[in-house]
Amino acid sequence: MVNSCAVWGCTNCCISKSVDSQGAIRSFYDIPRVISHQGSQTKELSIERRRVWLARINREDFNPGPGQRHYKVCSDHFITGKKAELFDKTNPDWAPSLKLGPTPQATAVSDSAKKRYDRIQARPKKQTQSTAGFALLDLQKENISLTLATSNVDVDDDVSALADGLSHTNEEPDMMGMMRMECQRLTSENLELKEKLSIFHVAQNHLRVMLIRQSTTLDWSMMCLW
Repeated sequence: MVNSCAVWGCTNCCISKSVDSQGAIRSFYDIPRVISHQGSQTKELSIERRRVWLARINREDFNPGPGQRHYKVCSDHFITGKKAELFDKTNPDWAPSLKLGPTPQATAVSDSAKKRYDRIQARPKKQTQSTAGFALLDLQKENISLTLATSNVDVDDDVSALADGLSHTNEEPDMMGMMRMECQRLTSENLELKEKLSIFHVAQNHLRVMLIRQSTTLDWSMMCLW
């Protein structure tokens, strides 16, 4: 027999390569069967999925048996054009939801379900980004603080040594000038590092505020969703 779509009012059939309104090759999916040999959870989930599919196909007294595999549901009735996996129950394509005969509101419901599913999928990524951002801030602060602390010790020691040398040395004037220049360079380097640390603190506080706002927005979205 020719494979045909069982959804009420749909006339699509798989005689040859059929294309949808977007020009893509139309697919046809088996009506879910009850899986009884992979544990109780799989069995219960497959029973529920079959029940939902048959309800949405919306044909009176329609309950095809194992030998009636020519009854299919075409890709026109799925948001992404293909059905979801059995255990991906929150996916709006877990069951057909588009162009379901005398239920025009189905498309609007499906659009809402798709957006809700996308938000759920995006949550772990946003939370990971926020955590990574805070960790990066702490790491950068630790590195700069360590650099500055090391530089302060070296600079202070070098400046003190040079100052003592300048006050007690009997070397030629050229040597004294070189020592003064080195003293000025080290002092300038120390001030530059302190300025960089100050700028970093400002940027750190700004980024932290942005991350907190993002986390607060995400938590508020979750509250609204549930």
